[in-house]
Amino acid sequence: MRVGIVTDTYAPQVNGVTTVVRRIVTLLGAQGHEAAVVAPRYPDHRDSTTGTELRIASVPFPPYPDIRLSLPSSRRVARFFDGFRPQLITTEVVTAGVALRVHHASDVLAGGALGLAAAVAAAYLLFLR
Repeated sequence: MRVGIVTDTYAPQVNGVTTVVRRIVTLLGAQGHEAAVVAPRYPDHRDSTTGTELRIASVPFPPYPDIRLSLPSSRRVARFFDGFRPQLITTEVVTAGVALRVHHASDVLAGGALGLAAAVAAAYLLFLR
């Protein structure tokens, strides 16, 4: 299965969300699945060259400058997922709106919002194994 993951925090940031997302990617790979991650770009961080990550331009969150806020990039995300062709997309934290816009743009989620909720639940079940 090909799984798209949209998150508002990822490496090099270290926190619970990043840990969960990295664990999901690792577990999916160990079970023969592919994952592609959309995440904010961090200054001085070298982006992956594997083609399975899309880093979005971001700005610092004023109260916590180490936290990055992604700038709107729904067309770029749609093109990225059009190329990756995920069978489902899951989101972490507050980026669900981006994934739903991608869904409408590229029809990658057959189940709509229900499919999105199922994907989130499946990802957490994988993490808990």
